[in-house]
Amino acid sequence: MAGLSLRKKLKVPVVHCCSSRSVALAGSRVFDEVILSSWHVPEGNNGRVFPVLGPLSVVSPALYERAERLWRERLEHLPRPRVAVRLEAGWSDSVSDAMLAARQIELSMRLFGGSVMVTIGEGVSPAFANAFAEGLGSCIKLIWRHGEPDDNPGLGFTACADAVIIYGTRVSALIEATASVLPVFLGHIPGRFGAYNSLARALLERENVRIFDSDFSPWPREPLDESGRAANYIREKFEI
Repeated sequence: MAGLSLRKKLKVPVVHCCSSRSVALAGSRVFDEVILSSWHVPEGNNGRVFPVLGPLSVVSPALYERAERLWRERLEHLPRPRVAVRLEAGWSDSVSDAMLAARQIELSMRLFGGSVMVTIGEGVSPAFANAFAEGLGSCIKLIWRHGEPDDNPGLGFTACADAVIIYGTRVSALIEATASVLPVFLGHIPGRFGAYNSLARALLERENVRIFDSDFSPWPREPLDESGRAANYIREKFEI
């Protein structure tokens, strides 16, 4: 409501962001534009409702370009191809699953060479993380765990990588990874229910991500930059 009062006072358009279709439809009656985050492939904008795929994020292709410049020298000792791995919670609690997933990566690295850069997110159990690290075996690797004193290097790792693999069901991790220009792989097949699984299936249908199957080869894909797309739409619509 504060935004609506500012619209009247400053005579500027007010845009509302939400993830509920009913809220979006109601908001379209009072706001100048509503950005609706959807878990499915969005259809064309309808009136004052502009749908986007997934939640909006500050991570963009431009941010990755900046991160690459900042991290280039720090990671130049790691041989290519470099694979960034994001290990997040929500996928499995089985130590054997962690070991098998890591060994699949190790086998691929033996074939293609290169190195692995791993970020282990919040909520991943120490036992699971340890099993994953152990499963990577003799791979040339750099591993960061949530809780370590340094800032999360995930953006830098991805920016300087040649491919990305995601494990877990953290929606923001998937959105951030797909904003890069790299080939993005899911380490496991998405389930049937939940926001992450709906988003993952939508991205698979669009060929924006693929299931990891021991091959890091790229394919033609567009970075997912829904924040940038929404911003461009708002600028054009209101001539900002």
